[in-house]
Amino acid sequence: PGGGVYTSEVEVGGLMWKMLVMKKISSSYLDVYLLCRTYDASPWSVDVSAEFTFIMPGEDRHVERELKETFCHRHTRWGFAEFTPWED
Repeated sequence: PGGGVYTSEVEVGGLMWKMLVMKKISSSYLDVYLLCRTYDASPWSVDVSAEFTFIMPGEDRHVERELKETFCHRHTRWGFAEFTPWED
């Protein structure tokens, strides 16, 4: 707890993307973010629609959240600071 785990980068729509999953020490929630890894400083933007699904191991339930945001050169990370409660 306290650090984050990044996925490998994948290319979608000509842009590089990765996810960050983390649990802050001061929080009892799992955080999930989508990051656009484009290093172009010139103005750009892309509308994104994504669905995150977390399958609870050993349980018959899952958590789904939908993300609809505009990523741009100033906002390259969007997601959920409290995606689902974290239980040890």
